[in-house]
Amino acid sequence: MYNLFLVQTPFQLFNAIEAKNRFHHNEKNILIIIHKGNKKNYDQMKMILDYDKEWFDVIEIDFFSRVQKLFYPILIKDIIGKLNMYRINNIYVALYRNIAAHIINSVEHKNTIIYDDGNNIFKTIDFINKRQKKSFTFFRKMISIISRRKTEVTFLYSCKIFTLFDISSFKALKNEIMQNDFSYFKSKIKNLKKEKNVFFIGSRMIDNGISKDVFESSLEKVVAVYREMNKNVLYVPHRYEDIKYLDSLSEKLKFILTPFSSIIEFEFIMQGIDPSEVATFRSTAVDTLKIIYNPEVRVFKMDLDKIEKNKQEEFKLVYRNFENKKYEIENLV
Repeated sequence: MYNLFLVQTPFQLFNAIEAKNRFHHNEKNILIIIHKGNKKNYDQMKMILDYDKEWFDVIEIDFFSRVQKLFYPILIKDIIGKLNMYRINNIYVALYRNIAAHIINSVEHKNTIIYDDGNNIFKTIDFINKRQKKSFTFFRKMISIISRRKTEVTFLYSCKIFTLFDISSFKALKNEIMQNDFSYFKSKIKNLKKEKNVFFIGSRMIDNGISKDVFESSLEKVVAVYREMNKNVLYVPHRYEDIKYLDSLSEKLKFILTPFSSIIEFEFIMQGIDPSEVATFRSTAVDTLKIIYNPEVRVFKMDLDKIEKNKQEEFKLVYRNFENKKYEIENLV
């Protein structure tokens, strides 16, 4: 039996490996890496692939030049033909638009499974729950017709959802839910060294709903909370955060900047670290870590009035998830 996994980021690959080993261990699993030109993303995916090499085939598709983005239906025509020869049973995907949607709509298969890509899964589920339709400009429609792009997303309404999150609050959702308990990766954890200090997980927040001033004042409060507990803050930056800026801020606020070479869920396994406590402003990585390592989780909830209006709903969805999980919540109001 053949299964296809589409990945664009390291965390997507982490979830794809979990699904592959949990549901399709003895089957022929094909991995497609859609490379969008981000070298750090690509290098982290390669590192994770060095850990899990059991794939029937690994196909890389470059998708970052103007030509590749305009003419991908032509450029991947042979790949589509090859995949249709395999008679794919399941297609797993997280980011489902553009080239991923084209592959899903072009490859004959039985089931489409949407899996987590951090916070993005909430926007996807909200989209399905509200039965929204993807709209296109006239120009975009004409380009799609001429280039033979198949980017409809109607498959979302019949897809299965493989998620670690509690999405029971989405009452109109009719999709089959497959709960991700990370049983595969949990089976790989042995003899880890307990870390007593706190890993604070960064997010891409500055100029993404939060101003630099709000970010700094909020982080200063976080450090103060843990100083009272005689704990150091080990700040693990998001891959899109400005390391130079955070380095200077760490000297000012007295926290320890701790960049990881891979995604945090995988890095702890590689370094043999057992985190006793993790914290964040909004990173859903704490959900993954809670399931795999079972640390204490503390969420520092931002003042919604200090978040840009177009981002407030997104923050609300994330915080609702945290509250449902019964994490310790510190209100930064």
